Amino acid sequence: MEAIIITSITGVLMMLAGAANRPKLSLIIAFFGLTVAFAANIGFCFVEHDFANHMVISDFFSVRFNALLIFLTFLTFLLYWSQCSVKAPHADEIAVLLVFSTVGMLIMTSFGNLTTLFLGIEIMSLPLYVLAGSKKFSLSSNEAAMKYFLMGSFATGIMLFGIALIYGQTASFDFHKISEYLVSVNNTPSNMFVVGALMLTVGLLFKVAAVPFHFWAPDVYEGSPMLITSFMSTVAKVASVATLYRLYFFYFNGVKSQFALTIGIIAVASFVIASLIATKQNTFKRLVAYSGIAHTGFMLLSILILDTDSANALFLYAVSYSVSIFTIFAVLLTISPAGNEDAFEIVKGLAYKNKFLAVCMTIALFSLAGIPPLSGFMAKFYMFLPLAGNGFVAILILAILASAVGVYYYLKPIQILFSKDEKSSYKIALTPELIILLVLSLGITLVLGAMPWILESVFSFI
Repeated sequence: MEAIIITSITGVLMMLAGAANRPKLSLIIAFFGLTVAFAANIGFCFVEHDFANHMVISDFFSVRFNALLIFLTFLTFLLYWSQCSVKAPHADEIAVLLVFSTVGMLIMTSFGNLTTLFLGIEIMSLPLYVLAGSKKFSLSSNEAAMKYFLMGSFATGIMLFGIALIYGQTASFDFHKISEYLVSVNNTPSNMFVVGALMLTVGLLFKVAAVPFHFWAPDVYEGSPMLITSFMSTVAKVASVATLYRLYFFYFNGVKSQFALTIGIIAVASFVIASLIATKQNTFKRLVAYSGIAHTGFMLLSILILDTDSANALFLYAVSYSVSIFTIFAVLLTISPAGNEDAFEIVKGLAYKNKFLAVCMTIALFSLAGIPPLSGFMAKFYMFLPLAGNGFVAILILAILASAVGVYYYLKPIQILFSKDEKSSYKIALTPELIILLVLSLGITLVLGAMPWILESVFSFI
């Protein structure tokens, strides 16, 4: 709860700095506030608390994912500081919206009440609708914002209907009382409850862009500014997946058998269909969109198991996926600071212009493809490992095949960046902020590939 409050105060102070026409001060406040929020959040690793009559719950699960969300937001601001001029139009407004969206995500991973869950999702989503259209003179950005808003509103309506059905059956928004209801009926709830839970799940599946609720993602990612695309494809996705996992692990665990088939089909459809479509993409934003849908499918496999090991595997996967995507967008924004170009050809000859950037992007793409000994391989290994032992052999085989397809479409841009560019041989300068971001991301990818257990050890030690 302290992290949520501190992040909210940070956003308010940034608004005041923006009102005083001090955009640089606004970004400094963001860095300081996120650092304090991270420290306050880590301070609750060992102690479980609930606030406001179970409205918000601080436990080991929420602390870990909130730490990741704050860290990823910090990386976003490093990239923002490095590549975006503080004198650009609406720079401070964009920064404030990023922080307030993060507040919603922190609430989402800590919810203990249906009302809190809904508020967290909307606090996250509303700034993202605006940020998607922040390039207001760009038709593609306006289109992205409109599509995202309309589809998001439709998904919100479905989710609200599901919440209403759950409340109608249990007479409570409190998940503790909802859990007591499930125990009282021996985990065989009424059809009204099942339909309500399914509609609530559908609303969350839209947020993670899982098949068949994924159609908005490629167009929204493509039309949004590149910085916003990186934020949506990492921080927002991780928050939404963690929220869905929390819903089933803590509250719907007893009835997971009634939803296992549905979740399994959606997970398989996500990584199979998205992997096949990704092979046809020639721009980074659409590649990230479809590969992100595939990775969402892999992360949803954790809901089929729902134990401590699956929670650890999900956290490792979220860290590995996020830092790799951030690395790719950091390189792209360095090559094209305005973020107007994202075709594969933009990285042609990168190995000859800046070897460090080429190495960073290659390692990030290899990690996403699941090539050992990088973190992406270990993340998939720990995610796939329990499937065979729990009777999901067919899903395991399909997941491995989809990962093999992923190697193909991740190798396409790697081949281009190591090809010779005869037209241009200029050198690319790097800012200190960008170097810090890339070194952090690269270090995490390599360390987690060699020692994946270190994440759990670090949080247990703290």
